[in-house]
Amino acid sequence: MPVSREDAQALTQLVRSVRAQTPGAGPWDEAGIMAALKKVAHVELTEVVGAALRAAADKTFSTPGGIANTDTSCWRPPPPTMHRRQPLRPSERCRDCSKPRHICEQLSKLPGDGHRFVPDLPLADQSTGELIEPPDTTEARAAVRAAIKESSDRWEAR
Repeated sequence: MPVSREDAQALTQLVRSVRAQTPGAGPWDEAGIMAALKKVAHVELTEVVGAALRAAADKTFSTPGGIANTDTSCWRPPPPTMHRRQPLRPSERCRDCSKPRHICEQLSKLPGDGHRFVPDLPLADQSTGELIEPPDTTEARAAVRAAIKESSDRWEAR
């Protein structure tokens, strides 16, 4: 649906408001915005709205004239942003379903789910999900290091 006069008037007010809230951007007058919108009145309303709002929010557009030119950057929607999720810590990921703790706990309330949240840690009590204190391996590691050194010394002595 093309842009009607009523649509252009409403959009003009919105564009002026967005422009006034854009840091570092100078104001645009109503007549200039209406003139630019009139030149693209044949274009689909949704596309005009997007372009006009992107232009208003872009301080590099010194006048609303960019709205009238479909070759300007405001007519190209920005590329979708990729939200990189931070990997879940094992203590916040369920060992059984691999979902985050808060989702797993919600799902476990549903009938037929059949499991409780258990952290995806090698040292968690299966029945309660509580963390088990890891054993102190200081002595074992020292013994392994000593055995490796002894073996290495014998090898070099040959």
